[in-house]
Amino acid sequence: MTPTYYTDTTVRLKIDAILKECSIIFSNLGTGTDLDLKTPEAANAKEKELLHEIEKLDSKFYTDKLLINKSNDV
Repeated sequence: MTPTYYTDTTVRLKIDAILKECSIIFSNLGTGTDLDLKTPEAANAKEKELLHEIEKLDSKFYTDKLLINKSNDV
């Protein structure tokens, strides 16, 4: 089964936007800017929330491409 990411442009754009937001979280950590979540714990919690949005959009992409094992969920 091919992940929906590769067959549905809308899903791909949503997932790409979420992954971009994840990278923004960590690239701004400790900078003191408005995008800084201040602590690694806060950044990890936000990332976990965002990754679960990806799981809802495309569970196959979530497990196969992000390499997240459902038994060891982020």
